[in-house]
Amino acid sequence: MVNQLCSQVLVRRYCPKKDFAIQLSRKLREIPGVPKPLLQEAMRGILPEPIRTRRFKANFNEVYWTGLSRNLPHLEAMVDPSLIDDLEIFNKKQLIEVMRQHAAGIGDVRSGSRIATSLALIAWFDRLRI
Repeated sequence: MVNQLCSQVLVRRYCPKKDFAIQLSRKLREIPGVPKPLLQEAMRGILPEPIRTRRFKANFNEVYWTGLSRNLPHLEAMVDPSLIDDLEIFNKKQLIEVMRQHAAGIGDVRSGSRIATSLALIAWFDRLRI
């Protein structure tokens, strides 16, 4: 029984994509200064050239911060009267303070994501309670 189990665990599983990628020449898989060259080539004619051949991908912090600062009064008005306190998962006053900091451009992507998740939870919870 043990030998049968061990042999089942040790059997190499066939993975067509992985095996194909490993068999490709390193010249096709790695081109200095070109991120994901194989994917770039595969997307030729599908993606617009400036997107397909870009070397760096920008984040959306500026767009997020602009939207947050523009809508901050409305978001505070949503958070403050919320009944989310009943769940005791986070402090609304701290959330509002962090939202104000983020709207001013202070903060990182991870905390921005947490703010968005918290706001979504509040919106969902308050609609559920109605």
